[in-house]
Amino acid sequence: MGELKISGGYLNVLAPVDISYISPHILNLKSMLDKISYFCKQSKIHSELECNNIMEPIIVRYHNMIEEYDSLSHLTRSAWFGGIGSALKQLFGTLTEDDAIRYDNALSTVQENEKKMASLIKQNILITTSTLIAQNSTLEKIKINEASLKTAVNKLSADLNNLTIASQEAIITSELNTAFNILDSALLTLSFRLEDIVNSILFCNQNVLHPSVITPSKLYQELAKNYRHFPNDLKLPLSLDLELINAIIHTSKLTCYYYRNKIMFMLQIPLVTPETYSLFNNIPLPTPHDVNRTNSYVTIIPSSKYVAMTKDKTRFCTLDNLDSCTVLVSQIYVCEVMNTYTPSAHPTCESEIITKVLSNLPEQCETKLLFGNIDIWKPLSNNRWIYVQSNPSKLFIDCFESELIVVNLLGTGVLNMPSNCTAYCKNTKLVPKSNILNITFHLEKSNFNIAKSTCLKTDTINLENIDLENLKSYQHLSTSIIKQTDEIINQPHFTKYSAHYSILTLVLFSFTICFIAYKIFRCVRPSSSVMNIRKKLKLGKPKTDNISLKEIPVTKPSNLPVQEPQPSQLSPPRLREIV
Repeated sequence: MGELKISGGYLNVLAPVDISYISPHILNLKSMLDKISYFCKQSKIHSELECNNIMEPIIVRYHNMIEEYDSLSHLTRSAWFGGIGSALKQLFGTLTEDDAIRYDNALSTVQENEKKMASLIKQNILITTSTLIAQNSTLEKIKINEASLKTAVNKLSADLNNLTIASQEAIITSELNTAFNILDSALLTLSFRLEDIVNSILFCNQNVLHPSVITPSKLYQELAKNYRHFPNDLKLPLSLDLELINAIIHTSKLTCYYYRNKIMFMLQIPLVTPETYSLFNNIPLPTPHDVNRTNSYVTIIPSSKYVAMTKDKTRFCTLDNLDSCTVLVSQIYVCEVMNTYTPSAHPTCESEIITKVLSNLPEQCETKLLFGNIDIWKPLSNNRWIYVQSNPSKLFIDCFESELIVVNLLGTGVLNMPSNCTAYCKNTKLVPKSNILNITFHLEKSNFNIAKSTCLKTDTINLENIDLENLKSYQHLSTSIIKQTDEIINQPHFTKYSAHYSILTLVLFSFTICFIAYKIFRCVRPSSSVMNIRKKLKLGKPKTDNISLKEIPVTKPSNLPVQEPQPSQLSPPRLREIV
């Protein structure tokens, strides 16, 4: 993919802009403007209307300058405070109060003695002396304009006091015009400076360095003048060349803050380690598992999406994404990498394949067997595509002013195609961008047989229309599905039929509750039929309050013959009778 360089810190380039002189100078211009307007009306050379017409453009320009200064004051007033009672105000970017104090002390040190710049660079601080020189030049020009304006006004005042003859009217008119011109020039100078400062702050919000802060050529001169003071273990991400200075600025971070009547622009230029890494994008390349069966493929699952290795293959690092990287010219990436490893101490599948001559698949590699109808076109750089076709497919290549080319595709390979051609395969359209010369088909082969190494070590999955870079996530998904399926099959008996047991328990519990309720109801409240029978028996029972018993004697007449009764005629003896 290109080269990768590891960020080792930042060089903080400070460009201070002093705004303390603006407010006093605006007040001086206001005083001069009022004096010149008064002298114009008192000279009697111009009428009041003519003086107003002459002064109107200058007054408008003055009010425009006031609006620009108010916008600058609004930015400094509405900025974030760094702390309670602190003079630090954050405009745009990220900065702490301690950093602001440290940078202000560094600025004071450079203003006192520029020879101390080397010690500041060791602290990754570079004060742009060209900005200080330009600021002093602007301030000197403003002071000169103000002094010239005062001289012209004083001379005009003296001539007006000695106005005696008509010949002096021409001199006074000339002096009035001179005063107008100087005032206009002073207003323009200050107005342009205010406009540049306001625009610089607004550009800082977009991470763009305004030329009024420091031009690319001035920044190049500052870096070249102090490059010898840079730390030995760090360097700029690109070679210090005037043609590449804009690329260096593009990779930098811009911060703006207000501190002690100064607006500080801080350009954070990344510094990188001396080692240059080759950056690789790990893409699984499906290899036919069986030559006679093109619907079966085996591939290596990458341990990370990107791997970067030094040219001497002594150190490497891994990355899951390039979100934290900055892209420079010619595919050079500057990334913040926490850890780097050596292949011997921390071997991975990628490091083993890149650094060693292998006859077998490294044990660190994780493989997967793919089985199914696969139709994949994976774009690479330089008009290259990886294709995986489990079924025979036709590729139609249409080149400018050439006959249509038809190619039969089957299996895995890499297609190279020139920029003046367009290819079609099923529902896929391939449009090249780079300029290469011819069409080639090839497949880079490794020096070990991945199919034999993984024949008995992998499980099969059935996938269609997959993305090679996301194959690792598919692999985790299939493993999770298989694991969950095994858990379902190997569930305990009670867990597997827990629903049935729950229903049976609920039915038995309901039946028991109903039976107990019925018994309680029978015991507490008898049925209505039993109550009715008891009521009737109670109503039909005779009164037996006075009951007496009388014994009846048994008499036998003597003149009557005695006959023995038959057993059937016998009645049960009744000794007592209820009277």
